[in-house]
Amino acid sequence: MKCYAISGLITSILCVILVGSVSAQVLSRPPSNIGDVARPIIQRVSDEDPERFRCAHTGRPCESDWINAVASALHAADPRFGLLGQRGNPNQIARDCVTYLLDPAKPLMVAAWDICGSCGGSNPSIVFNEITDYKSIGNAGTAIWVRPAGSVVTPPPPPPVDPVAPPADLAPVLAALATLTDKVDAVAALALAARDAALDAKAEAEQAKVNASDIKHVSLPALLEELKTTAHPCYRGRVSGWAAGSLQLCPAP
Repeated sequence: MKCYAISGLITSILCVILVGSVSAQVLSRPPSNIGDVARPIIQRVSDEDPERFRCAHTGRPCESDWINAVASALHAADPRFGLLGQRGNPNQIARDCVTYLLDPAKPLMVAAWDICGSCGGSNPSIVFNEITDYKSIGNAGTAIWVRPAGSVVTPPPPPPVDPVAPPADLAPVLAALATLTDKVDAVAALALAARDAALDAKAEAEQAKVNASDIKHVSLPALLEELKTTAHPCYRGRVSGWAAGSLQLCPAP
């Protein structure tokens, strides 16, 4: 809550209340079971740090620590709980009292409790005694609700980030890819060889076809005539035995 004094005499106060999740419902009185809610919280905070409790309202530098801790814990349980600014001054905090906001739009509309008996003495104790003056409640110069210093609204934490996974061992994958590449290359080589063989066989078949066509178109008489005009060589040799001598054989034309 931010409050601004209009004059030095505090004849009126303009307050801008930032209550967060406080319901806008206006109450005439605090809930009847509010003590059952507040007392365990006050006791717990006091037991957590007994020295802080004993320092409350003693005039020492630590005298406000306990009331701030208690008011913050109560505010966390119910956002209507807050500190008590005395005589309408949010900067003059009571060190042994808390308030409960009845009207979220009017910080002077508060119920109040004394929560520390014999505070500042040698034997302080936890109490929860209402001190609200309902006849003067809401008037200028009366108790005012103040947000506890430890209850500042903080943004929600960012979503958790998944931890970075360790790098995968890619060696087996790379080895498998290399083996697959070799096999693909081998298959490709076989395919090329088969293609070349098929092309050679096709060329030979085409040539055989051409040769057969050439033979088919040569006439038999012309072939015989060519054979007749072709010179035939004579074969010479020697004969042994009783008919020894040289021999020459020449085919007839």
